[in-house]
Amino acid sequence: LHKRKIFAQQLPDPLTPDLVQDLNASKTWSAYCGIDPTGSSLHLGHLFPLMALLQLRKHGYPVIVLLGGATAQIGDPSDKQDERQQMSKDYLQENTVKIQRQLEKLDERFCSLMSDVEDVPEMRVVNNCEWYGEEKLIPFLANHARVMHVNHMVSLKFVKDRLTSGSVLNLSEFFYQFLQAYDFAQLYRRFNCRAQHSGEKTMLVDQKSSDQWGNMLGGYEFVKSTQGVRTLSLTTPLLLSGDSKMGKSDSTSQVWLDPTKTTPYVMYQYFLQRTDAESPQLARALTLSDDEQLNDILDCSQVRAVQQRSRPWQVLSEEP
Repeated sequence: LHKRKIFAQQLPDPLTPDLVQDLNASKTWSAYCGIDPTGSSLHLGHLFPLMALLQLRKHGYPVIVLLGGATAQIGDPSDKQDERQQMSKDYLQENTVKIQRQLEKLDERFCSLMSDVEDVPEMRVVNNCEWYGEEKLIPFLANHARVMHVNHMVSLKFVKDRLTSGSVLNLSEFFYQFLQAYDFAQLYRRFNCRAQHSGEKTMLVDQKSSDQWGNMLGGYEFVKSTQGVRTLSLTTPLLLSGDSKMGKSDSTSQVWLDPTKTTPYVMYQYFLQRTDAESPQLARALTLSDDEQLNDILDCSQVRAVQQRSRPWQVLSEEP
């Protein structure tokens, strides 16, 4: 997967030989990415971490998609300049059902592509309401919050920006990063989840760290402290539109996976209109093609740039 250059950051970096040996010794551990159901559909930006999970699954590892039915009631404040509006439980539940259906379709399509493989690893969809519904506030704080250090929490960019600008920073938003760390610990306990994965706006070459990466660092340390286990944290560069990550708040370039919101024709045209500079990242991140086939596609696009202009995008556009 590193050869495909689909990871922006990782922890530990570099990977230690003993951790690699430990993780390669068995394929019973799983990796996860989290999605808060704050919208009624997945969008193209979600595909980057989801496709990375499918790559791990293709290599024999079970994966988990965590739906943040509980944490979405707060809303991820990462990289947000203003306080997020609270969404109703009914609205979040409706979104959760719709996103679950999309994930089921993604799972069905992946299994059909892997029909010649025996014992395809599972893609488990989990909702963090499963454990937060059981928690009581005082025991929860007494037993778990002591491990999460405020020193790290206040270092996140959105916290600094809110405090210096005078914008409101409420306690629930500040607490979100702790809940994300606790999610990772719960997934480890329940499903032997050893890797957390997320989309990352910041590229590795920028040598910067975003709030989402800061949240993952918190989760990495929390699991290490509470479970005494070595884990892996990975990020995939997100598809960028201007200076912001692809998402529902990006009014200039909304590409949804719901065909009633973005038609197949519009999505097809979207990929055909990508620039040559975007070709390597998108082709490596959004296809399940074997490395040899993928390298052939990218080599053709570079060597015969004019004649083969549409070839990488045609492959992306027609990827099942």
